[in-house]
Amino acid sequence: MKKMFAFAAALTASALLFGSCGLINPCRECGARPSRGFKTDSGTVYYCEHCSACSICGSTGNTTLYSTLLGDLFVCEDCSGQISDVTDAIGGLFE
Repeated sequence: MKKMFAFAAALTASALLFGSCGLINPCRECGARPSRGFKTDSGTVYYCEHCSACSICGSTGNTTLYSTLLGDLFVCEDCSGQISDVTDAIGGLFE
């Protein structure tokens, strides 16, 4: 019983230590917690689920951060595929 308790305590401590980055760092835009880290050229930035929603469709699923001249842009996988299709089609017009 003591070994099981010690294991559970160690597992909980590890989870808090390694999984709490988003709990410690507030969202870059609104200051909310928890947040999710996104790697950029200048380091890791943190955004909450609301602020990291897809800029095109509003999905709060798995989004990717793109830094543009207009600011940070979040795009989900579905919209990213659609954008690639459109840019490929436009690129084909100039060949």
